[in-house]
Amino acid sequence: MNKFLSLVVISSLFMSSIAFADGIDSADNIKNTSGEKSGLFIGAHGGVTLFGLSGYDTTQDGVKPIETSFNIGLKVGYQQFFMPLFGMRTYLGYDFYGSRNFLALQMMYQQGIVKWEFAEVSFHNVTFNADMLFNFINNDNFTFGVYIGLGLGYGISSLYSDNPAVDKGVKQLEKSLNYSGFNIPINVGVTATFAKHHKVELGTKIQALGANYTYTNPNTNITTITSINPYVINIGYSHIF
Repeated sequence: MNKFLSLVVISSLFMSSIAFADGIDSADNIKNTSGEKSGLFIGAHGGVTLFGLSGYDTTQDGVKPIETSFNIGLKVGYQQFFMPLFGMRTYLGYDFYGSRNFLALQMMYQQGIVKWEFAEVSFHNVTFNADMLFNFINNDNFTFGVYIGLGLGYGISSLYSDNPAVDKGVKQLEKSLNYSGFNIPINVGVTATFAKHHKVELGTKIQALGANYTYTNPNTNITTITSINPYVINIGYSHIF
């Protein structure tokens, strides 16, 4: 199923890129009377991450804890309006999702004390995105609309602990884990553009496919899969050149 979703998204992004390129090539033949201009843009955003971890194995489903963290990111790309109310943008995005508890290890200390110690995961994500833009309010100085699109990304994760003894154990554990960082975010939000160049947006990223760790116990042959799904709500600013 995951392979099918990946093929669908890759095909969609490819076709969108072709349509986007055709729009750029024929831009001279299109009279864009939109209050929002076409052009290169660069932006930054920040917000809240709802870190979802879903764990399950070949015998039973696991819990799906949610923990709140923060998110910051950057994006750079190009937007093109083909008619006053409709446009498209493609862009590269980078996001850093603040760390959260990933797993708990039971540690025994020299004094004979046994207690639980936590390891955390940090997550960096790089995505290629294609969004459709729809402006409902449209004049020379102000536009307001919505966007919806897809991304294809790869997340780089790192497990760590502030406790050196725990961190050593986590690094050993990582060697036995198979990691796949591919993920597919769905981008949805609202936008407002002022004076043609200044875009403010409130948006969310919903993971259709999350990165995951896979571990197979050599003694029981039970495979455990832990999926990392950072759902994001953020506010951002972009400057359109």
